[in-house]
Amino acid sequence: MPNTEVEPLESPTARRKEPWLSLAEHLEELRRRLGVCLAVFVLAGGASLAWMEDLIGWLSRPAEPYLMTFAFFSPTEPLMAYVRVAGLAGLAGAMPVLLWQAWAFVSPGLRPEERRHGAAFIGWGSALFVLGVAFAYTALLPASLRVLLGLAGRWFEPVLSIDQYLGFVTSLAFWCGVIFELPLVIV
Repeated sequence: MPNTEVEPLESPTARRKEPWLSLAEHLEELRRRLGVCLAVFVLAGGASLAWMEDLIGWLSRPAEPYLMTFAFFSPTEPLMAYVRVAGLAGLAGAMPVLLWQAWAFVSPGLRPEERRHGAAFIGWGSALFVLGVAFAYTALLPASLRVLLGLAGRWFEPVLSIDQYLGFVTSLAFWCGVIFELPLVIV
C-alpha cells in the first residue's frame, strides 16, 4: 500500500524572519510612522521659517517682469503665504524621511531581493521630487506667467495677491514634484 501521508506545506511564517502582524498591529505601526512623518514635516517647515524672506523673494522672482509688487486683501493673507511656502519647503526637506518611513512600512512584505533597493528608492524618490519642483520653477512657472498674465492685454492691469500667487506657485511645484515621482512608482 502506498504511503498516503501528506507532508505539510511549509508555512509562509517559516521562511520569514519578521513575525506576522495582526491588522491592529499594522495599523499601530502605520500610526507611529505617520506620526514620525508629521513631526519631521513640521520641523522642516519650521526650520524654513528662518529663510522665509529669501524663499518668498526667490519664488516671486519669475513674476518681476509682469508685476511691480504684490498686494494682500485680508489681514491673514501674509500669514497664509508664509504657511504655504513653509509647507512646500518642509515637504521638500522632509522627503527623504517620508520615503524612508514608507519604505520601512512596506519592506517587511517584500522578498529579500526586492528589499535591497531601499536606498535607491529613498535617494531617487527625494531627487525626483526636488527635480520636479525645480522643473516647475524654471520651466513651467515662467511660461505660465507669460501666457496667463499676457492675456490681460492693454485693458487690464494685473494686481495679484501674494497669497494667491504663492498658492499658484506652490501648487504647481508640489504637483510637478508628485508627477516626477511616477517613474519611481512604476518601477
